Amino acid sequence: MEEAQYRLKHLEGFFAYQRIASINPAKITAYVVNRQKDGAANATINRELETLGKMLKLAYENNKLMRLPIIHKLAANPPREGFFEPDQFEAVRRLFRPDHQLAVSIAHAFGWRMQSEVLTLERRQVDLEAGTLRLEPGTTKNDDGQVVYLTPELKASIMAQLERVRSLERETGHIIPYLFPHLRGPHRGEEGSGLYKSLENCMCEGRLSWDAAA
Repeated sequence: MEEAQYRLKHLEGFFAYQRIASINPAKITAYVVNRQKDGAANATINRELETLGKMLKLAYENNKLMRLPIIHKLAANPPREGFFEPDQFEAVRRLFRPDHQLAVSIAHAFGWRMQSEVLTLERRQVDLEAGTLRLEPGTTKNDDGQVVYLTPELKASIMAQLERVRSLERETGHIIPYLFPHLRGPHRGEEGSGLYKSLENCMCEGRLSWDAAA
């Protein structure tokens, strides 16, 4: 009983005085971001989303709601711990061009593997309306799919990246499904953004050393 009241406390605090029909994916995303800013763990937020889903389903069954919004749960596992402190990570991130900055930001924010989970992302895995980014089942280490909610900063960066890809489509005359295609060079438009080549160039030019970053 106490746990249920705890969940309802946060839900009521955010959705109070809102019409139930107005609760859409965008507002659910805003709720998740707000709870994350409060320091709530993903598991805690998932339990609150589960309660919200039950409430909306009850309203739907009683003809108080015409359509049930899709509610995505957060990845249960916390982001992996890295070797960089926040200021060190930001110093390294600034060395890259914008599309590479976005790729490392996604990997850092969600603990995703760069080569197999970030650089292979396709545009269809982005839902800007819901503010989510998803990994397909079978592409993660445990083969489970994942859906994560984007921060406003990541959402803005992804919107800019999608515009870069659309611009490349207009230049090449080809449809590009990838979120991080090569934007230049002989492999333009193909999967993979050349991030590791960019990292190698930074080290060769002396802009980055592992001693300095550690």
